[in-house]
Amino acid sequence: MGELYGITEGTLATLDRIEGYYSLDPSSSLFIRKDTLVRRLADGQKIDARTYFYNYEASEQIMISHGDYRRHLLEEENNDQWILSYGSNISLNRLRKRVGKIDSCKRGFLDGFSLTFNKQASGRQAVYANIAYTGLENQCPAVACKLSRHQIEELDECEGVPNHYLRVSIQFHADSGEVMMAQVYIAHPDKLTCGGFPEPQYLEYIRNGYREHGFDESYLDSVVSKE
Repeated sequence: MGELYGITEGTLATLDRIEGYYSLDPSSSLFIRKDTLVRRLADGQKIDARTYFYNYEASEQIMISHGDYRRHLLEEENNDQWILSYGSNISLNRLRKRVGKIDSCKRGFLDGFSLTFNKQASGRQAVYANIAYTGLENQCPAVACKLSRHQIEELDECEGVPNHYLRVSIQFHADSGEVMMAQVYIAHPDKLTCGGFPEPQYLEYIRNGYREHGFDESYLDSVVSKE
């Protein structure tokens, strides 16, 4: 997991210095910059990019099975985690039925992301909610709830992690002004689809959540009308 940036050659030269990469002397570089193929979560598109690989044998290796370094750091720090909801789990009644008691929640939004309905439902023509990065001018309503490790495991099962949704780290902007790292479920690129429509009951969960937290329902209606 990572973030993909479009940068200038000047910025690339600056990054080379930060990462200790010397194009004229790769063998003495701390990191080697190489071409690699990445896949965007927003649409599944494969893109050629460049990234840095450590150039020496590591004295100690910690394998991060889910591939998300920021999530790894969050989970090393605390057992309880802030988990973000933007789809049906934005309804606390829905979320409580899945994981039990919830003690703490924060309302806010995801900068640069938009709500979409393009996650294929298993065995049906319906679609589920997802988010996609669409530029910093956009914001997706979301709610952060603090859950225990056991509750997160239960929610992972509900969301079909890792084959249907991936649980990744992301920045959350709370209405209080606090900006924090949290975790969110994003559809696996293999499960993206076009042209579907959310089932009425599923959509009602989301609508109830918008009402509960005071989000603008017209945003939800505008997203549904585009699908």
